[in-house]
Amino acid sequence: MRGEQEQEDVQTVMAHLKRDHRIGPIALWGRSMGGVAALLWTAKHPNDAVALVVDSAFASLDRLIQVSTRAQLSRLALGGSR
Repeated sequence: MRGEQEQEDVQTVMAHLKRDHRIGPIALWGRSMGGVAALLWTAKHPNDAVALVVDSAFASLDRLIQVSTRAQLSRLALGGSR
């Protein structure tokens, strides 16, 4: 999972919203993996959303795990509980 397959979820939601003619301009918000999916989907459909808000997206899940694990181990080594 790196956001490629999750783009299909964004496509499904956008198609549903567009079918309802009472919906105005659409903005996307995504956090973490949702941010990745929103970024990738918007790159392929640049005119379909009027705004994009991305929170805590990441380029590589493997790298995110490495960095998070290293930070947690450092805190534990320093005597922290979190």
